[in-house]
Amino acid sequence: MRLLDYVNKRANNQKGFTLVLVLMILLVVSVIGMSLLTVTASNFKFSANERDFQSVYYIAEAGLNYELNDLEGEVVDIYDNSDTAAAFFSQLESHFSSPTLLNSFQETFGKNPEARVTVTLIENISENERKYAITSEGTIGNRIRSAETEIVFQWISKAGT
Repeated sequence: MRLLDYVNKRANNQKGFTLVLVLMILLVVSVIGMSLLTVTASNFKFSANERDFQSVYYIAEAGLNYELNDLEGEVVDIYDNSDTAAAFFSQLESHFSSPTLLNSFQETFGKNPEARVTVTLIENISENERKYAITSEGTIGNRIRSAETEIVFQWISKAGT
């Protein structure tokens, strides 16, 4: 209350004081506004980067899921056409010889996403069992992320062989 009395008393005695007070308030409001604008702009940029980062990861994960789904049917066909573990793994590895390129995704923010999936042998566990790594690398523009999983294939002798 004392401050208001002081301001009123000074305002009545000096005609330019009100102008100075208004300019100071305007300056403070402008500084606060510019600060909020800067924070909002950086938050918007961070959100856009995070969105792109997540999108690329989901593309990589989609490539991984595609390959796992594709393998499910292929392994059964290869098993049915093989009489020995050596033949089974030979056909399986020839199926893995070239990477799978998936580029049929919907355009995202003006860029065409793609996933490159490779399957590599990690370990010969035994004569009838091998461990493979499935790696999917998702790309949107200049952003790249990868997802990886491991899978074990086991040859089970057919009855009568």
